[in-house]
Amino acid sequence: MLLLLPYIRNPDRNAFALRNILTDEIEKGYTQKRGALKLFAFLVNKNVFYKVCMNCSNSPALVSVVVPVYNAAKYLREALDSLVNQDYTNLEIICVNDGSTDNSFDILREYARRDARIKVLDGPNGGYGKAMNRGLDAATGEYLAIFEPDDIIPPGAYTTLVSLARKNDAQICKGCVRSFSGNGNDRRYYNQTRFSNCYIDTVITPRDDLKFYKEFMHTVTSVYRLDFLRKYNIRYNETPGASYQDNGMFMLSLSYADRVVCTNEVVYDYRQDNTASSMHLIGDKPFAFKREYAYIRMRLEETPEVWAKVRPIFLLIRLWNHMTTYKKLRESFKLEYLEDFRKELMTMEDIEPSFLTDYDKREMDTILRSPLIYLMRESGVGSSGAEVRADRTAMRRGPFFKSSPNKVSYCFFYIPIWTIRKKKGRKVYCLMGIPLFKGGKM
Repeated sequence: MLLLLPYIRNPDRNAFALRNILTDEIEKGYTQKRGALKLFAFLVNKNVFYKVCMNCSNSPALVSVVVPVYNAAKYLREALDSLVNQDYTNLEIICVNDGSTDNSFDILREYARRDARIKVLDGPNGGYGKAMNRGLDAATGEYLAIFEPDDIIPPGAYTTLVSLARKNDAQICKGCVRSFSGNGNDRRYYNQTRFSNCYIDTVITPRDDLKFYKEFMHTVTSVYRLDFLRKYNIRYNETPGASYQDNGMFMLSLSYADRVVCTNEVVYDYRQDNTASSMHLIGDKPFAFKREYAYIRMRLEETPEVWAKVRPIFLLIRLWNHMTTYKKLRESFKLEYLEDFRKELMTMEDIEPSFLTDYDKREMDTILRSPLIYLMRESGVGSSGAEVRADRTAMRRGPFFKSSPNKVSYCFFYIPIWTIRKKKGRKVYCLMGIPLFKGGKM
């Protein structure tokens, strides 16, 4: 029992270490004989010592890490290991199981039994936004962090972010991210982000420096003061599924923050090869993006003085993200999406011109003139030979042109009108699928 006293008295040691010791004792069967150990086990399970340590004057700030989990079993253990093994140990890890149908919930409970810092919330599937809001409501820390269950966080990430945030009395502290794919010895890292030098070692008020919004849109590379988020009621839009809800957190937090600091240290490793990730599932959700930005606009307009400052950059980011969304949509949704976006572009008359590149201006102009022409151009129809060769992939997937090794079809929204086949070394020309004549040898 005396061996446990240093863990209780010393605030630099966390209560989860106590639990590990008690777990060993329990496994040895001593709790059946020693009532004191049973009492200690009860107190640790109720986080009594953890709260004592948290309230000590020289204790580090408590960071609440919200982990929304939906069918993440394949990567979940590695992700949780990277969290529980952080150098910064004063963590409250809130895992929200959003109706997983695999064994994610079992894995979460297994880790919660081993580590008192892990709290598991379970419920039916309600979408990413609802899961994140449940985590936000349960958080009790000084800072909030967001962690996706298929990613990895470097060991010193929270130490770096919290120390910088406290030093500068910042409401948000942002770090850099690098992408990775593969596992074990086959893992490959690439695309590490970096902030512009003018934003390092300085405190930023983003709404007074709109160029800062153009840096990176990641929310998972930050720690946020929890009292700041609650003061301005910054929450997630509770729309179904996982459809762009992090855009709202990014735009609202930056727009209302007075003090933001940045570091060029990598504080997050972002997995790119999870095909079940929401970033790969945009194809059949063409208007989820529009709903998210309607929500952001509604929230910003609640504070007219903030909206007046950030409206130009809001419109620009809306334009940029349209380009990304459009390229990921299924072909059958693209024309309807473009027609709808054209109406929205007509209201974007005050985008700051200096923010727009020549490419941005050309894209906007083409969509405003004719969404159909824009769609045909993106699909490769009407292009020169060089442009067609340069964009062969887009042509193969377009609704106006389909190509395979033995057949080329010129289509009208997927209906083959004029087809050229290769058959026994000759060309066969077909109109609406009916062979008309054969050409020479190929």
